[in-house]
Amino acid sequence: IEVFASIRSDTEVTCVAPAVSRPLKASLSLELGGVAVHAPSLFAYDYPPEIESIAPPSGPSQGGTRVILRGRRFSDQIWCRFGRETTKGDVLTRTRAYCVTPPHTSGDVSVEVSLNGLDYYKTHARYAYEAPLTLTSVWPEIAMGTLGGTTLTVRGTGFRETLGLACDLDGTRSRAEVVSPTSIVCMAPPHKAGLVPLRVSLHGNDHVSNSLNVLYVDEPRVIEVFPDRGLSTGGYALFVEGTNFWNTSSIGCDLDGYKVKGLFVNPKIIVCKAPSFEVLTASRARKHVPTTAFGRRELRTGDPAEDRELFEFGSKLPYVARVRITINGLDYGTTSGLFEYYDDDLPWGHYISVDDHVQPCPPGTYCPEGRNTNFTLCDPGTFQPRQAQRSCVDCPIGARCPDHGMRWFQKCPA
Repeated sequence: IEVFASIRSDTEVTCVAPAVSRPLKASLSLELGGVAVHAPSLFAYDYPPEIESIAPPSGPSQGGTRVILRGRRFSDQIWCRFGRETTKGDVLTRTRAYCVTPPHTSGDVSVEVSLNGLDYYKTHARYAYEAPLTLTSVWPEIAMGTLGGTTLTVRGTGFRETLGLACDLDGTRSRAEVVSPTSIVCMAPPHKAGLVPLRVSLHGNDHVSNSLNVLYVDEPRVIEVFPDRGLSTGGYALFVEGTNFWNTSSIGCDLDGYKVKGLFVNPKIIVCKAPSFEVLTASRARKHVPTTAFGRRELRTGDPAEDRELFEFGSKLPYVARVRITINGLDYGTTSGLFEYYDDDLPWGHYISVDDHVQPCPPGTYCPEGRNTNFTLCDPGTFQPRQAQRSCVDCPIGARCPDHGMRWFQKCPA
């Protein structure tokens, strides 16, 4: 088959290969002035390559992503064209090859392949160049080291849902989920205490973001709460003693699910303001915290008055709450201290001792109704043989009670 040739220089001519019906290897010769010059090698006709899939289908606009091509009819060499940018790839097998993406502006582009670097064949594949992946902030900045499981909210740009979207904390990857184009969430894995770099990737090792830091700390542990009892009105300071406390703006206490802002004193002491019992129980009610293991139907006796008296639903005083500590405002330690709420209106015959405990008034004394901070001695002429009484008894006829605080009367001498 003869075709027209064009002389480009004294050392180069060009011609267009004619079409053939099947793959073959053809000899090539050049005729100049009736003299034929034969090429030292054969020219090979091949079937055009077919691309079945590419992975990953997207990557950063700065390029550098290794794209795996799967198909058939690959020869010894391969070139790829992404949009208008061309790059040489490598053939791994007759059905598998790869090309590294060149830089390109953001957007979807066509993918074409060539077996000789000149003739490119279109494919059905499309490749998406994505905007740079940039991280701006992470919350919380502190994660529980020994426990792990802290939910990190990462903010930035360039996020999109991919199979390989993950957070990388010091080489350990955690699957991430897209909340919006500017935020994702992922779970921090367990790690020893210390400062750890955080990166986000869309496709495994490809398309990796800049780095932010997350501080891993040991779990805060509670030893005790002082005071361990208080009035139901709340409003007083609770001193929580423990270990692994950090001075952060997110430090706080949790009383049975009700969260209170804390104040750092030192690595072993945190102060929180106790909420009132009413506020605490209202918070529990909103969260549908069960107060009994039985349902209303199981507890009914048939008598409404008796039901109300015996099985009054809801929290009652005295009430013991668990107190836990958070360092990052999100995760709370597994250890806790106990704090008891008691009623402001004491039953008659009782008083509040100096150690903040409710005590019955001893014999020889009385405690009227109200909030008594001490008992009162019976006056001369009266006595009281019982404890927890609200008044004293007058001396009977034929007896005398000459002193304060008498537990029993004295018989008059004959």
